[in-house]
Amino acid sequence: EEFFSSPDLPGREEQSPFTMSRGELKQFHLSCVLNKQYDLLLLDEPFSSLDCESKQVLCHHLLHRKDGVTIIFTHEEMFLPRVDRIWEIANGILYNRGAPPGALPRWAGAPPHIKKMIEQGKTPNNISYEDVLEAACRT
Repeated sequence: EEFFSSPDLPGREEQSPFTMSRGELKQFHLSCVLNKQYDLLLLDEPFSSLDCESKQVLCHHLLHRKDGVTIIFTHEEMFLPRVDRIWEIANGILYNRGAPPGALPRWAGAPPHIKKMIEQGKTPNNISYEDVLEAACRT
């Protein structure tokens, strides 16, 4: 039952996973994974198949992880959690771009909205949706 704590999953404990949508299965899977503490947590495309609200919930959960290192591989551009470091793979080489906000101008694959903010002199403090909104509202 504890794994069905996602807002979209309560009361579905008896439902077969084979009748769930991809997004529901992803929520269930992430709920199972995030229910425990790990020294190292690798998430490969955790935002795929999730709707916007579920992506924000996932970012919230990731932000509140207490221990360990979390590494996220993603092509997601809009809903991202705050991060300590940005690493980027380009042409088969792994680059350490550094810690935000200083890393953001060095991030070649930064999402277009973050690149635009930097061009306008409004570099976000980090890469989360909230950080970008705050930077956009600066005068």
